[in-house]
Amino acid sequence: MYYRPAPTALVGSASRRKIRHATARHPDTLLTVRPREFELKPGMSISPPLSPLPGTTLQVSRLCLGTALLGVRQSESEAHRLLDAYLDLGGNFIDTARVYSDWVPNESGRAERILGDWMRDRPGVRSRIVLATKGLHPPLSAPHQSRVNLREARRDIEASLRALRCECVELYWLHRDDPAVPVEEIVEFMQGFIREGKIRYLGASNWSMNRLAAANAYANRHGFAPFIANQILFHAGCWTLPPARDPSMTRIDLDYHRWHSRSGLSLVPYSTQAQGFFSRPCVGVPTATATNMQLVPLLNSLARTHRVSVNAVVLGYALRQPFPVFPVIGPNTPEQLADSWTALGMQWDLSELTAINEANGSGLTS
Repeated sequence: MYYRPAPTALVGSASRRKIRHATARHPDTLLTVRPREFELKPGMSISPPLSPLPGTTLQVSRLCLGTALLGVRQSESEAHRLLDAYLDLGGNFIDTARVYSDWVPNESGRAERILGDWMRDRPGVRSRIVLATKGLHPPLSAPHQSRVNLREARRDIEASLRALRCECVELYWLHRDDPAVPVEEIVEFMQGFIREGKIRYLGASNWSMNRLAAANAYANRHGFAPFIANQILFHAGCWTLPPARDPSMTRIDLDYHRWHSRSGLSLVPYSTQAQGFFSRPCVGVPTATATNMQLVPLLNSLARTHRVSVNAVVLGYALRQPFPVFPVIGPNTPEQLADSWTALGMQWDLSELTAINEANGSGLTS
C-alpha cells in the first residue's frame, strides 16, 4: 500500500485549461523555447487537491517547487513567470534556502531575494503559498565549518525574512546537521524562533535517521515542537549510488525508508527525478550504476504504458510510498514544470511499483 492523502480544497480556477509559456533557454539543447500555449495532457489537473502536511495545520500541493537554480538558468523575469506557472497549476508549496544561488558572483541569497521580489509584485500571493526556507548551511568557501548554533540560526532566519519580505515562514529546515552538537541543544534553541513568530514548524535537512529520531523523541518527551518533515535525497535509482562527494548530504536507504514507514514522518525529498538521468542515461556519472542502467528499459516501458515521460514515471515512483512524500521538483521552464505535473495523474498498478523495487536494488517489498 502507498500513502493516499485525503483530498482537500482546490486551488485556483479549474476552468483555465492553458498555460502560457515563457521564453526560456532549454538547459540541455540551448535552443530558445518561444512563447506559446499548450493544452493540458490527459490526467493532468490544473488545480489538484491539496493534501494535509501531517503534524501541521497546513494544506500543501503534493509537488513542492524547488528554487536552488531560480534566476540562474533563466532571467529574473523568466523566473517570475515560472513561479506564476506553478501557482496557476494549483501549486502552493515553495522551497528555498539562504544559501541557494550563493555560487552566483557578487550576490548572496539570490534565490530568496528573487522569490521575495515576486511576492512583493503580486499582492495577495504570500497568503496563498506555504513557504519553506533553510539555514545553517556551512559557508561554501569552508564546507566543513559548522554553523549549527543559536547565533548563526538567528543570523540566517532574520536574513531570510528580510530577503523574502515577510515576517514568518511556515517551515524552516536546518539545512545541515552537526553531530558534535547534542540534539537536545538544537531542539531547545530553535523553539525560541517559533515563540517569536518567525517560523511555524521545523524540518530537518540532511540529518541522519538516528539523529532525527533522537531529536523528535526528546522534543516529544519535553513538550517541544518536533521536526515535522525530513528532506534528504530520494529517487528510484538512489539505492545503488556511490558515496556522495559531499559527505554532509544524506540519502535514503532501506533502514531510513522503514523508519519513515513506521513513524509516518513526511518526506520532502530533493533530486526526486535523478536530475533527468533516466530520460538521458549516460555513462560516467554517479547515477550510472549497473543497476540503474538496467532499470532504464523498465522505466521507459512504464512511460509508454502511461503515456507520460520517463521523468514523470520517476517522480510518480517517489509519490507512491507507504508514508507521506511531497517531492521537490526543480524545473527550469514551464514546459518541464508541466511535464512533472503529469505524474500526479498516473494510476499505478501495484505490480508496477513492485517491478521497480525488484529492479532498483532497494530491497523494498511493495
